[in-house]
Amino acid sequence: MPFYTRATPTADPLAVSLGMINWSYDLAIAAVTLAPTSQTIHISALWLPGGVQVGTLWFGISTPAAGTVPTSIIIGLENGATIVTQSAELKNNTGWLTGGVQKFPIVPFTPPQGGFYRGCFWQNGAWGTTQLALANRTVAGLNTTAQALAYVPWHTGGTSVAAFPANGAALPSIVFGTNALWIGAGP
Repeated sequence: MPFYTRATPTADPLAVSLGMINWSYDLAIAAVTLAPTSQTIHISALWLPGGVQVGTLWFGISTPAAGTVPTSIIIGLENGATIVTQSAELKNNTGWLTGGVQKFPIVPFTPPQGGFYRGCFWQNGAWGTTQLALANRTVAGLNTTAQALAYVPWHTGGTSVAAFPANGAALPSIVFGTNALWIGAGP
């Protein structure tokens, strides 16, 4: 199971040292990169404890971006039904220009109870010189029956999405993906 918490004996020491609440899977196994597709919402599941405020989402920057910024970058959290919080515009955040693990602010959100949430990344447009690439793991050989896919933690939340959904809105579509985007959540 690719979910870890601070209480897990095999917790990722890097994530704990950075003060994360949880992360989608151990960053050490994020062996490949994902160059985000414009107007696609990339999502990965996170288990979040109830009553603990989340104010940042973390991404592994495999290839820092360079050049003219894209039209827009928004990140957020979805609770399995609707968007519960999101960032302001992040296209000018310098974290995208730096390699390694970077954190980005979202409007603080406190889950009312523990459960699975989906961290979301959406970019509209492209970088002028070097495209951003995020830490990712390609997953192959999964059972792709409808019943099995209900438990797969990484998907896309819509393609050809011209604007990130507002809080309270559902993702346009949830489609199984084989790219497991690494996302962390922190205070």
